[in-house]
Amino acid sequence: MTLSVILMTAGLGALGAVVRWLVLNITPNRMGRLWIFIANVAGSAIVGAFAALPESPFSFAVMAGFCGSLTTFSTLAVQLVPTPNAPSRGRLLGLGIAHIGASVLACWLAFELATTFL
Repeated sequence: MTLSVILMTAGLGALGAVVRWLVLNITPNRMGRLWIFIANVAGSAIVGAFAALPESPFSFAVMAGFCGSLTTFSTLAVQLVPTPNAPSRGRLLGLGIAHIGASVLACWLAFELATTFL
């Protein structure tokens, strides 16, 4: 891996983190879980689309850098820990399943669409 690919990945990673931070901080607090879901599914879809493209340093930088920091699975993990103010364990389990299922589905669909139309 060249220094330019490392720098591009880091730059796109910073951009993805800023986009995620802006989205989460400009929305009402009660909508945070929804926006985390949207960020995870969107990032997974972008990975699926770029995975269908021919390999290039740019596509790897987008997938690992931008999408890796846009998706917020660490934030999701924190939200899935039962606390006194959290939803019930059943709702938390459903939330985790919804995130994983929708993210995998979005990745797969984007990959299929990209391979079909490219």
